[in-house]
Amino acid sequence: MPGGLMGLLQLGKRSLQANQYAQNVVGNNIANVNTPGYSRQRVRLTPGTTVQTPNGRLGSGVNVEGIERMRDNFADQIYRNSSSNLKRWETTDLILQRTDAAFTEEDDSGIGAMIDRFFNSWYDLSNDPESTESRVAVREAGLSLTNTMNRMARFVRDQRIDANQQIESVVGQVNDILTKIADLNTQIPSVQELSITRSSELLDQRDRLIDDLAELVDIQVSDGGKAGLNVYIGSINMVSGGEALPIELESSVIDGVPVSELKVMGTVELKVNSGELASLMELRDETLPGYSSQMDTLAESVIDQVNSYHSVGYTRDGATGLNFFDDQFVTAESIRLSSDILNDVNNVTAAAVDAAGDNTQALRIAELKDTTTLDGTSIRGFYGRIVNQIGEDGYLAEVNVHNYEIIESQSSLQRESIMGISLDEEMVEMIKYEQAYQAAARMISTADTMIETLLSLK
Repeated sequence: MPGGLMGLLQLGKRSLQANQYAQNVVGNNIANVNTPGYSRQRVRLTPGTTVQTPNGRLGSGVNVEGIERMRDNFADQIYRNSSSNLKRWETTDLILQRTDAAFTEEDDSGIGAMIDRFFNSWYDLSNDPESTESRVAVREAGLSLTNTMNRMARFVRDQRIDANQQIESVVGQVNDILTKIADLNTQIPSVQELSITRSSELLDQRDRLIDDLAELVDIQVSDGGKAGLNVYIGSINMVSGGEALPIELESSVIDGVPVSELKVMGTVELKVNSGELASLMELRDETLPGYSSQMDTLAESVIDQVNSYHSVGYTRDGATGLNFFDDQFVTAESIRLSSDILNDVNNVTAAAVDAAGDNTQALRIAELKDTTTLDGTSIRGFYGRIVNQIGEDGYLAEVNVHNYEIIESQSSLQRESIMGISLDEEMVEMIKYEQAYQAAARMISTADTMIETLLSLK
């Protein structure tokens, strides 16, 4: 750039252009103040190269080096970690609330009420051991108990099936996002050469996708330079440059429940530790099966203990060796009365000896409800443990949701302080560039006046 008045005009022109460009960027920030995921932008201005003149070196004004997105990778990762943990516990809390509501007995239709009704019917039979009516009541109470246990066991199994279906859906979402991130990794370098503004939009779009992905699985992100971002799930690199590695589902059936395991590259097992997917897998594979196992233990204990007394008792006709429950079906979902009891109510035994009026076995069975026979507690107490465990798990999930809501809120505020837009701050920037623009305009006006003065000299 030449010195003198023409150089002064060029300096003014470049200053006008740079400050006008900066004002446009600030205006774009203001326009996107409510746009989700938008990253605040700042113009990066640098001094122009100096020029050698007869009187020394002169600056050549200002250059627009580019647009800088105001992001901090560490703040992003902290936010995504908290978001991933929050989503995990929100998912767990939702499903456990549903489970707790199903097991909470606000009326007399739950397993606890059916256990009470069943064993109380044996007390009634012990008071009138020759009564057909009392035997009918015992059978009906037994049917109510088995049907209720069957229903609740199916509910837990259905929850596992639903969790597996959600796992398959979430995996589809994860794979879709991974593909989109890889595509953007390919697009961004070529777009950056053509349009700074457009590339910033694509970078924001990619960051929003990574935010969405973090809610589904735990991720780590690293900068791969011109190749774009690398995305890891656990120790596995799922996105490298323009290539995305999809999660595959390996299907099997366990205890009548479809189970889809996560694999990559055919055989490598994928571990997830947070996010919605981790919650669903933990519920399907650990939490809900734990409840099912406890219910099966309860059902097996009821069957074994009642049958142990019933089978050695005597009916009114003197028959013995009859089971009350079918001992071929010993899970909560399959527990049922024996065909002997279903077909003839007179096969309900009350006596310990073949003698009219004896109530010994009926009384022994009735007392099983509160007798310590199952893992240090009674049948009724063991069921109470199951309900309490579900409640405690739900409470833990609720507490973690509350804690991670606070953590996510704090990390979001920290991140927003970097990438978010403050209208007050933007107006200060706008005024700053406006004043610089006006000064540049006055500089051009002054140079023009000086040129006119020179031209007017004779």
